[in-house]
Amino acid sequence: KDVSASYEESKLYSGKAEFLNSQNSLIISDNVKIFDTNGTMFADKLTFDIKSKTLNITSLKNNVIKSKLNYK
Repeated sequence: KDVSASYEESKLYSGKAEFLNSQNSLIISDNVKIFDTNGTMFADKLTFDIKSKTLNITSLKNNVIKSKLNYK
């Protein structure tokens, strides 16, 4: 299923989201796109560890994560 989420001025889109309560994690995968006033990012998978408040960003294509940051 298509996933979309927004928080303030940030927008996230992907093909799949899974919440794993037993692992305290949220996995966003399948063509992840994030649009924010600070920039944009494209990745294959985001893994949020809710307990430790960390984010792991994964790219399956040549280990490259595409991002563009806007500096003010």
